[in-house]
Parts: sequence; structure tokens; C-alpha cells
Amino acid sequence: MTLKTRNIEKSLMKKGFVEYNTHHRYFVFMYDGKIQVKTKISHSHSEIGDDLIAQMSKQLNMSKNFFKDFIDCTKSEKEYIEELRDKNIID
Repeated sequence: MTLKTRNIEKSLMKKGFVEYNTHHRYFVFMYDGKIQVKTKISHSHSEIGDDLIAQMSKQLNMSKNFFKDFIDCTKSEKEYIEELRDKNIID
């Protein structure tokens, strides 16, 4: 499975993530004013392959299938917050 980097970035931004640019692009999800999870995307990748998808989904505390659905917009920010609550990442 591969996903376009541009689609990942757009989807994360639509769902409450904030982007910070350094030599990589960091995406952080804040809840109650605190950074809860973060991941990064290299500037040099136009597509993200299965290995990086696995790493990103792990960093974001979601399964690969949830990650794909999250990026494809069949999972919402609200569902992601519930996922984080179920895993006791947030209160």
C-alpha cells in the first residue's frame, strides 16, 4: 500500500493536526492545549510506502487500517479522539 504524501498532509491538517516545518515536516495533534501525538514526513517523499505507514500509524496510536481510513476521510477527528481515549492516551 502506498499513499500520496500530499493527501496525508491535507487529511491530517483537516483533522486538527498542526504542521511545523524544519528539515522534516512535523504534524502534531493537540488536545486540551497539550501535544498528544506527533509524526513527521520528510520533504523528499512524494509517496509513503507500507513501512512508513506502519511507523506513522504507530506514532499516532492507530492501526494501519484506521490510518488509511483516516487519510481517506472515512474516519473523522472525533473518531480519532475516541480511539485515543480508548487507549488511555487522552482523558
